[in-house]
Amino acid sequence: MSLHYLIGGYNVLHKIDGLADKELIDGRQGLLDIIKRHNLCGRNKVTVVFDGRSGILAPPHKSSFVVLFSEGEPADNLIIRLASKDSNPRRVVVVTDDKEIKFKVRSFCLKVMPVSEFTGKMSKRKASANEVLKAKLEDEDEQKITDELEKKWLRDEG
Repeated sequence: MSLHYLIGGYNVLHKIDGLADKELIDGRQGLLDIIKRHNLCGRNKVTVVFDGRSGILAPPHKSSFVVLFSEGEPADNLIIRLASKDSNPRRVVVVTDDKEIKFKVRSFCLKVMPVSEFTGKMSKRKASANEVLKAKLEDEDEQKITDELEKKWLRDEG
């Protein structure tokens, strides 16, 4: 059975060293990168929910999961609504430390995962925002090298 992780974005973001100090856009992108890089949800469905309006605050993100903004309502309400309306509630895992969300989600008999357990899935060393930035740099460098080799190869072939 595939799980569906519903993640309280800011709740998790503020528990990861270095992300809470970043600008909102960088912090959100950093969280998405960490979730993906450390494969924190495996091949399961992932929905990350942030407070705010996507037209103003949404970063362009490169991820295979859904990123939602609460658009005028508290993100907590959106998370609770999504969790309660899932077609298969036994597969829902809500990742948060927010007491109100935990209480309401448990009333629907859904699983709650503490942020520490979720982030504990990362490699044994603690992920930090610096690791994410370094990984981005490495990915960008790889693309530059690939582009340069492709140009050279095409030039040599032609």
